[in-house]
Amino acid sequence: MNSQRIESIAAAEEYLNRIPRFSKVKHDMSDLRTMLRMLDAEFAEDKVVHVAGTNGKGSVCAFLTSILRSAGKTTATFTSPHLVSVRERFRFDGEMISETGFMDAFTAVHQAEEVFAGAGMTIPTYFEYLFLMFAVMCRKHPTDNTILETGLGGRLDATNCLQKPAVCAITSISLDHMQYLGNTVTAIAGEKAGIIKEGVPFIYDNTDAEASAVFVRTAEEKHCRAYPVDPSMAEGLAVSGKGLRFTGMTKNAGRLSLHVPFPAAYQAVNAMIAAEAAG
Repeated sequence: MNSQRIESIAAAEEYLNRIPRFSKVKHDMSDLRTMLRMLDAEFAEDKVVHVAGTNGKGSVCAFLTSILRSAGKTTATFTSPHLVSVRERFRFDGEMISETGFMDAFTAVHQAEEVFAGAGMTIPTYFEYLFLMFAVMCRKHPTDNTILETGLGGRLDATNCLQKPAVCAITSISLDHMQYLGNTVTAIAGEKAGIIKEGVPFIYDNTDAEASAVFVRTAEEKHCRAYPVDPSMAEGLAVSGKGLRFTGMTKNAGRLSLHVPFPAAYQAVNAMIAAEAAG
């Protein structure tokens, strides 16, 4: 067990901030699954919606949380980055994890570090550490649905250690983090498409033809039912200072009257992706 005791939020955040964001020795997916087993914190994968993308994945997670809660479901949501406190990344029923809940999860992972080392694994990177903490939180606070947002990319992201989530979704793709993901839309889309799992329903932003070609090909290879979403599916789109109102003609969830509290037309696609994932 790790002998260093950390008993305050401030000290825990300071410790986390000293952990490297990236590591020359990256844990593979089997390592992360082993860590989850050691923590007794494996996810109920059939309750998980896994979300990747360059733009809008945070919005999709927020919309999906709202839709599920409106339907009477309980939710656990893992997103990034945070603005002020790292606790913002962990939300249960839309509310930030309590200080006690945060410290319980931090302590569980912190005390497991030597166990990981004994199994030949290095200390988790910053994002991996937070992901493992979220898994511990979900064990202690079970919910009807879990929403996981990738940190960077998809194929090699810590969240991709899940093998059979309920749904996978990918938002719009653009040229970002090119030093890690590639310098073309096709290359970046290929990294994001790494979250697509065999036989798991897949929803994607169909706005960019180059990215969509990658998604369609991968979905066919993985025998997935794919649900494209694009702006043409938002009928009667009205934009005002109060946000968007429109009818979403979705393939899975059907015809829906939707309201988005942001006056940005592009959010219509994100809202429909969330509605498809909830449906």
